[in-house]
Amino acid sequence: MADLGLGAFAACTGAPVALGELGLDSGAHDALSAGGMESVLVATRTPVELAVTSARATLDAAAGVDPAQIATVVWGTTSFTERSWYTDDISHAVTGLGLGQADVIGVTLGECGNIGPALRACRALVGETGRPALLVCTDAVRPGASRVVAPNVAILSDGAASCLAGAGADAGSVSVVVESIGQASNHRLRALDPDVDGMRALRITAKGVALAAERALESAGRRSAEVSVLLLPNYNASAQTLFAQQCGIELGRVRTPTLASHAHLFAADVLTGLPLIAAEAEHDAVVLAIAAGTCTWAGIVCRITKGW
Repeated sequence: MADLGLGAFAACTGAPVALGELGLDSGAHDALSAGGMESVLVATRTPVELAVTSARATLDAAAGVDPAQIATVVWGTTSFTERSWYTDDISHAVTGLGLGQADVIGVTLGECGNIGPALRACRALVGETGRPALLVCTDAVRPGASRVVAPNVAILSDGAASCLAGAGADAGSVSVVVESIGQASNHRLRALDPDVDGMRALRITAKGVALAAERALESAGRRSAEVSVLLLPNYNASAQTLFAQQCGIELGRVRTPTLASHAHLFAADVLTGLPLIAAEAEHDAVVLAIAAGTCTWAGIVCRITKGW
């Protein structure tokens, strides 16, 4: 399929709370802080409200793109605490954004890996309609739930990130071109208790990451040696090392530019990290972005473009 252009990146997150103020046990705190995490983003607004603010900023940044051109909103979330968050509130949200006639497609089952299937949906829809899509990923930890991802590999933040996806310049201020998306799943992983079999689960996850990366690279016709940057989820140092090894890429090429400030922003890690990498990378630099859900993983091969 044709390349997919991404541009007009934006985000809306909760307020930062220092890691030391969360009341974590010493084991979790040490494992997370050793990986470079400094704060967690805690929101008082709903995932829908966060998404609206982010999406509005994307539309404002989408140079020359009339909202009426946008055929579809691809909405990635795993936050279903309130029914209205995936029914009434979304209809009101898209109407308020001037997208009351746009189709809305929900991407949910990939959890923190939702960005993979969401991008696949965008690519298919843009190819079918010839019109751009608005992509948003938004999540928040439900009240009373633990933010720690066992076995102390990450800690969850609240927030939304968005971009415009289109063919070529239709994406508005395109800075990233998606060449391919690889996905892998292993639903047997849910049978494991991460508090008991955490390391086994992490090893299975790493193999899933490797398979998704391999599929993405093969589909793009590229080798791991061509990858300038490996963009990993905002996990701790041990997990990053394991993922990089499985992808066959040395740690010197690994980047997690929002790790310290954002912690793990569910599926939005990729959407918040890509624009920062695009701003500093050379034209045509190849990025392999990784997303990891509980049992679904994605590898995304991107090319940085300047002034497309």
